[in-house]
Amino acid sequence: MSVIKPASLKQGDTIGIVAPGDYSRNNSELLVGRAALEKAGYRVKVGASVGERYGYFAGTDQQRADDFNAMLRDADVRAILTWGSIWGATRLLPLIDFEAARHDPKIIVGCGNVTALLNAFYQRVSLVTFHGAALGTFLGSNATYEAFIKAITVTDALGSVGQPRLMQGVEIEYPPLVPYVSGSASGVLVGGNLGAVALSLGTPDEIDTAGKIVVLEARDTKPEMISRYLTVLINSGKLSAAAGIVVGKCVNCVSKDTYNTFSFEGVLEDRLMGLAVPSLYGLRIGQARNTATIPLGVRATLDTESRTLVIDEAALT
Repeated sequence: MSVIKPASLKQGDTIGIVAPGDYSRNNSELLVGRAALEKAGYRVKVGASVGERYGYFAGTDQQRADDFNAMLRDADVRAILTWGSIWGATRLLPLIDFEAARHDPKIIVGCGNVTALLNAFYQRVSLVTFHGAALGTFLGSNATYEAFIKAITVTDALGSVGQPRLMQGVEIEYPPLVPYVSGSASGVLVGGNLGAVALSLGTPDEIDTAGKIVVLEARDTKPEMISRYLTVLINSGKLSAAAGIVVGKCVNCVSKDTYNTFSFEGVLEDRLMGLAVPSLYGLRIGQARNTATIPLGVRATLDTESRTLVIDEAALT
């Protein structure tokens, strides 16, 4: 399958801001994020219904989809960033104009539940998309911001991504990089939020993992739910079909009942070590403070001995 790669973002280009999921009470994120993008030399266009509220969503499904489609169809918009805590993006799948992205490909960046949209764009129209920090959170640290800007502007392959910070050769961030099954593998990167990936099964946008490097991340998800999601992916054959598995940094994935359940890492060990698939945990991919922005739909290599994920293919033209 020949993938469609959007053009790299250049000074003066317009970035569209949409809220495809939850309503956010943190309006400062929108203000500060917009100011940062404008200071970096980009124009910013905010969706017409951003700031609306319908229950806990950022407007009705139709309003949120209309905003997304307006950005997809706007020739001036060269990148689309998401804002908000992102729950509810899957509700937009029947309403999105995916063909608009085929005719005018642009950079689309998101994380969490937006994973459902990112993978749908890849599977339906072969568009390379980007899993990374949402608007506001891309300012969480210098490392996050630099990785975000690099991912959307550089036309070369990104190389190694998600490595922890080091001091005198020692990792200074939790969690450490942990290989569960040793080995190396190459394949196209797919995946994103674990819950969104698992819940794609049985739908028209069921994730295709065969021969691919599957990246998984989670936030505010108890180990019991992590176990359920992984078990569904194992029982469906999705993880055994993969070439490699990368589990990113998961935020607040703990249980109040710490004595009668596995820890998050215990779940990963229990579920992944039974697979004959190279797997690595701890790369800075996900919704944490220091996080990488990675392209989905391009080739990468996972090596558990060097504990690296290397993007081998350029994602932008």
